Amino acid sequence: MQEITNPKIERQKGEIEKTKGKITELQAKQREQEKHLRTLEDLEIVARFRSERVSDAHLGAAKRSDWGEKPDIKPQEVRENESDTEI
Repeated sequence: MQEITNPKIERQKGEIEKTKGKITELQAKQREQEKHLRTLEDLEIVARFRSERVSDAHLGAAKRSDWGEKPDIKPQEVRENESDTEI
């Protein structure tokens, strides 16, 4: 039995494949843009902490609390570390 090919169907199949390729490219581009955005946001957060003269230990504790972990730093340690930190 011979298969009959309709040019309209073949053209539509080609358009679908072309669209799928564009979607894949755009998803990859979106992932890269989101990664870049997270990096910029992280840098801004660090700059804000440093402008407030927050110690590295306190910054680390804040980061861990964002991850759902309990900070392992005591307030006394923060005060001691703040005097040691130069910006």
